[in-house]
Amino acid sequence: MRPYLLIGIVSILAAVLWWGDNKFEKTATVKFLGVSLEAPPRPIDSAKFNSVTSISPSHVAIIPYSFTSAGSNKVIYDRDHRWWGESYGGVVRLTEMARAEGIEVMIKPHVWIQGQGWAGDFILEKERDWKEWEDSYRVYILDFAVLAESIEVPLFCVGTEYRFAAVKREEFWRQLISEVREVYSGEVTYAANWDNYEKVKFWDALDYIGVDAYFPLDTAAVPSKEDLQKAWIPIHQELELIADKYDKQIIFTEYGYRSVRHTAGPDWELEGNYFNEEAQQIAYDALLQSAWDKQWFAGGFLWKWRFYEGVGGVGDKGFTPQGKRAETTIAKYYRRMD
Repeated sequence: MRPYLLIGIVSILAAVLWWGDNKFEKTATVKFLGVSLEAPPRPIDSAKFNSVTSISPSHVAIIPYSFTSAGSNKVIYDRDHRWWGESYGGVVRLTEMARAEGIEVMIKPHVWIQGQGWAGDFILEKERDWKEWEDSYRVYILDFAVLAESIEVPLFCVGTEYRFAAVKREEFWRQLISEVREVYSGEVTYAANWDNYEKVKFWDALDYIGVDAYFPLDTAAVPSKEDLQKAWIPIHQELELIADKYDKQIIFTEYGYRSVRHTAGPDWELEGNYFNEEAQQIAYDALLQSAWDKQWFAGGFLWKWRFYEGVGGVGDKGFTPQGKRAETTIAKYYRRMD
């Protein structure tokens, strides 16, 4: 065999082996040990903010909400006259507090549909209405993208859980992402709902695939960790296929569990269920142990951390892990992975 031919074959084999061991190398190898913050309605001080350091996060998500009405073609927001933590000044101050503790930030604008709540069901019928909605949504997103650039936030999310709009208006999202990149130099993602991420076609235009990971896993009142880990296996396989397809890592832009019985089942059916912090703790334990070593997985942002007095603890059936068994479990994993 000719020497140069042998060298060529060896080089190809080396490249194949390198690729097999280095998928997604273009993206960060450090996991996002993230926490979504509920915006405080009034200013807080550093002592109050520092409660979040109990679980040793690497990042927090700051979420400046805007509002629209079901069927409306307008996104309404006021960047100054809103809850303090959603205002320009509040976002800047929360970022300063986070950085004082060595924590970085994702800014994640999120639209609340008045009278409906979830943006996933938002849909318009007429092209004219879609265009007007796009114009107002663009202003909202670009305004916060400019802010994110001005305070050097490393990660920005262009939208959250628009099941219909993300599929029907693909070209709008591509254009919006391009416009965001003109004013913002950090990394960009979008937060798709768990049942919709495979239908989103513009992942190639982003730095990360974002998934709000409220996957129904098990309807038992208090499922075992082993059963939940088994339930995650086919989901992880599907997620890895998407990651491979776009050569992007996946961030769980939201993940979490209420402290109630049946918490690993369909989340939207859990209102009014019985308090159970063991079920929440087991669900977190199963997710963190099963996902964090996956190469396609870039970490995530748990939902959510709150700053008012008496939050969490026994009897609080909400998502926050504060004062519950889940807080200790999350801290154990985040500290180990830091």
